[in-house]
Amino acid sequence: MIRSMTGFGRACFEVDGSGFEVEVRSVNQRHLDTRVRLPRSLSDHEGLVKARIQARLQRGKIDCSVSPVGGGTSPGRPELDREVAEGYVAAARELAQRFALADDLSTARLLGLSGVMRFVEKGPAPEALAAALGAAVDAAVTGLDAMRVAGGAALAREREGRLVRIEDLVACFES
Repeated sequence: MIRSMTGFGRACFEVDGSGFEVEVRSVNQRHLDTRVRLPRSLSDHEGLVKARIQARLQRGKIDCSVSPVGGGTSPGRPELDREVAEGYVAAARELAQRFALADDLSTARLLGLSGVMRFVEKGPAPEALAAALGAAVDAAVTGLDAMRVAGGAALAREREGRLVRIEDLVACFES
């Protein structure tokens, strides 16, 4: 069966209120070259995504991107690192005392200093996320492969039409 090298597939999945869209694209290339782009929250699953794609496709330049969709992603929350804040305050007081400076470290400035606040994301359970992501990648690759099969069928029809035309031309010159 002839398959086109160009294709596209898409699938969506949701886990614990976080929604994602998987898109897989392929173009012609002699060997298999798989590139994966994931949001930071899914970066640990790059190997899983590549393995799922490489198990199904043998050649082509494959681009897979996973992106969050909708407002369903968990917003997370800011968290104070008290030890870091205490370190900044102690250093500011020491400098103010040592050099006779005004102790003008405000709460707003303290919160803006590096490491005092961090953003803690609450996401889905890793096992559930991996299973849903893997299933969505499989579905997107299935869609891509269906498009490649349809493109291959069109190529085969075109080739057959041209072969018939060549045979007709040869028959014209032989008679």
